[in-house]
Amino acid sequence: MTCFHDKLFARMGSPVSGQPQNATTPVQPGCLVCLDLAAEGRLAWKISPEEGWAFEGSPVADARGVYLAMRRQDIRPQVFVACFDADTGRLRWRRFICGAETPARGIFFESTHHLLTLSGDTLYYNTNLGAVAAVRADDGYPLWVSLYPRARRGDLAKLAPHWRRELNPCVLDNGTLLVAPADSPRIFAFDAATGQALWQTGSEVEDVDHLLGVAGEWLIAGGRKLYWIGLKDGDRGRVKHVWPAGTDQPPGYGRGVLAGASVLWPTRDKLYLFDQQTAQPQKVIDLRARGAAGGNLLPAGGQLLIATETELIAIGSHGRSVPPAAPPLAVAAFFEHLTKRGLAPSTNHQFLPTTMFARCPSPFLLDASTAAQANE
Repeated sequence: MTCFHDKLFARMGSPVSGQPQNATTPVQPGCLVCLDLAAEGRLAWKISPEEGWAFEGSPVADARGVYLAMRRQDIRPQVFVACFDADTGRLRWRRFICGAETPARGIFFESTHHLLTLSGDTLYYNTNLGAVAAVRADDGYPLWVSLYPRARRGDLAKLAPHWRRELNPCVLDNGTLLVAPADSPRIFAFDAATGQALWQTGSEVEDVDHLLGVAGEWLIAGGRKLYWIGLKDGDRGRVKHVWPAGTDQPPGYGRGVLAGASVLWPTRDKLYLFDQQTAQPQKVIDLRARGAAGGNLLPAGGQLLIATETELIAIGSHGRSVPPAAPPLAVAAFFEHLTKRGLAPSTNHQFLPTTMFARCPSPFLLDASTAAQANE
């Protein structure tokens, strides 16, 4: 979801974005909603995609509109960038980007969550289909589309680690666009103005799930391990530091974050802090002893929020879990408020994006019986 001024925009409902051509129990795709935060979350509008279409992920927004990726079902999936009017939900424009085969191959249901990157007048899109694109935010005019080599071999029953990348928008840094597509074991850098390929890593980063951000001369990426990748001349695209170096430490669990001069990186039961520039360990926090667990991290209001597999936890500066400001009844009332409007998210965790809990079995391949539950 995303907020702009006094409106909240979110994709709700089923995350299924691709279905087999011969599906006997088609799944109703998710919808795009707008809530008026100035009116206690009143539903301003709700739109569903046309038949054969699906919203690919959460939107971004500015004064011109609400932007998100869309998919059109075909022999080969086709992806688009679309813009909707923030006040009415009316479609302003929609532009084709590319089409390509996915590991589902039209046999399985797919659950995807692709995110756009908005910077000034330009939208950048990592399609995870062999292409990265830049379009003009005003009208969707394509500024450039660049291709990269895709991984074309593999076992559907045991996909390579890079296929777990899903919440993987482009990262823009000083005119360079950094991309970790799901259909490649590598990380790529492009010129943000022209789309020219600048450099790429080797396949040693195939288990990277997230690009956490840029700190000085480093691109810091996380997955099962934490990587420092060089950005300056002579080191561009080279992995300079890795933690852990061996297999004696537990793997990462969830999305880390850059905060201050540190990297915060979660495992299932611990939180590790590293110096951003030297990659040296600074501190280890036992989450389990504080009644917490690993998950996606977000610093907010002097607290650290952790989205775990079952709950949202806030840890204060003193290192203890913070009691929720709203009592449980207030939270229950809020979900009841959403349910009455048909907006309550599914509680079936099989449909959560893989990057929320990075060790889920498969990022987007669902069998028919599992996918059918998305309508419940």
